[in-house]
Formats: sequence, structure tokens, C-alpha cells
Amino acid sequence: MFAQRRKNKALIEAVETNNAEEAAKLLDDGAEPDYDCAAPFLTAMEKGYVEIGKLLLDKGLNPNERIRGGRTLLAQAVLEHKTEFVRMLAADERTRLTDGGFYHTGENNRHVEHSKPLDIAESKGYIEISFLIAKNLATKLQIKADIMSAKAESYEKSVKDRLKAQKSVDDTLPPGSKFRM
Repeated sequence: MFAQRRKNKALIEAVETNNAEEAAKLLDDGAEPDYDCAAPFLTAMEKGYVEIGKLLLDKGLNPNERIRGGRTLLAQAVLEHKTEFVRMLAADERTRLTDGGFYHTGENNRHVEHSKPLDIAESKGYIEISFLIAKNLATKLQIKADIMSAKAESYEKSVKDRLKAQKSVDDTLPPGSKFRM
């Protein structure tokens, strides 16, 4: 337990000093990329260390990790106007682009649930970030549409094959049989 904590703390230190080589070594040695609500990634994002952010994602950081306050990493990157981190997270196939978690607005610190990163970007006027998210969302939706279309074609073929097989069975039954379809 203490050894794990030391590795995780050392990972934070490596991120704070932009030491990607040391961070990679620590991650290979078992440091947790999602330690303390994704603190290593948030530190990299705060300091603008894109290479380390990518390393953390490559080494297993869940891009849908929730940080303190309930926001997703993508929603936090949008709120902080960190375009390169938005680009990195939006391009990751594991990222749920329509889930922003929770965040507080300036209006009486009101708690807004499930604000989508695209909605946040548009409300802040972040045109490039809005474009990045919309483009990646459209790509993911097209891929899903293609998959669903292929599944529908497969189901259609399966139904046709079953009907054809049933017709073959029906043709072998005597006329008027109660088993004919």
C-alpha cells in the first residue's frame, strides 16, 4: 500500500516537472494513471504538458474518469479552454463525447447536471473546440451507424434464410397440413 502510494506520488512529481521518461517508467512499474481522480492528467493539462497527457491515456487512464465535482476530463478540458487536451480526449475512441458530468455555472454556483462538452464549448464561444468535438462526435456516430446498418443487413439475411428454410419444409408437407406456415 505504501509502495503504491510512493509510486503514485512520484508520478505526480514527474508530471509536474514534465519528465515524460520518468513518468513512463513509473507507469510501467505500476503507478496508477488515474490516481486521485486523475490528478496526474489534470496536472499535465494545467501545465500544458500534452505529451504526458497522451502518455497517461496510452498507459490506461480512463478518458471518462470523473474528477472532483463530478466533471469528466473532457468537460474540464473544455471549461479550461485547453484545445490540445480536448483534441486528444475527443480523438480517443473510449471517450464518451456526450457525457460532461456535472459542473457549476457562475449563476449562484448552480449545479448543472450532465452538461455536454459540446454545449459547454458553444456556451463559452469556443469555436475551435466546438468544431473538434462535433467532428469527432459525427465520426463516432457514422461508425455506429455503419455498424448498425451491417447488423440490420445480417438480421435481414438471417430472417430471409429462415423463411426460405421454412418454405422448404412447408413444400415437403402435404397440402392442408396443420403444420404448414
